Amino acid sequence: PESQVRAFIDGILPSPAADLIEAAMAARAEGDLVTAAALLDDARAADPSSLSALFESAEVLMASDQCQAARVQLDTSEALVRKTVDATRLAALRARLNLLEAGQGADVGALSALLDNNPEDLALRQQLANALSLAGRYPEAMEHFLAIVHRDRKWGDDAGRKDLLNLFNILAVQVEHDALVREYRIKLARTLN
Repeated sequence: PESQVRAFIDGILPSPAADLIEAAMAARAEGDLVTAAALLDDARAADPSSLSALFESAEVLMASDQCQAARVQLDTSEALVRKTVDATRLAALRARLNLLEAGQGADVGALSALLDNNPEDLALRQQLANALSLAGRYPEAMEHFLAIVHRDRKWGDDAGRKDLLNLFNILAVQVEHDALVREYRIKLARTLN
């Protein structure tokens, strides 16, 4: 049937938005978020079904601290996800957006000092872990999330475990963190059992 042939061909041919997306990624890498956003708007206009354009747009919006707009992009992209790799990236972006919203504006140094004076404050420990995650200090963040699980597994509706799983989702698309994620999955399993 013609529709299957067209779908097959569309899957092989590059998206009309591919060059725009590539240029937007380069602009974002150089810190030019305004140009990146404009290029991604053009890419989405050229190919409204491009998940890459939607995902990259969400990335730019998160980098610009426009969390609500990024959430809208991710909600829009959810209906277009067909492949496991896209679902994994969507989950990672959602997890990062949740982390960004939870840790925005937190000062790692100040939170560490406060926690030193009150090590049993699990809400403070969670804030510190989120701030460490945003700072890319993943092992330290994972230790704090694990400490929450160890001290009170049910605290905050199982927040320590959920936040640690959220961080695993974020790192799932970054191959360089596979060993770290594997290590802390094992530690979490041991803590829970």
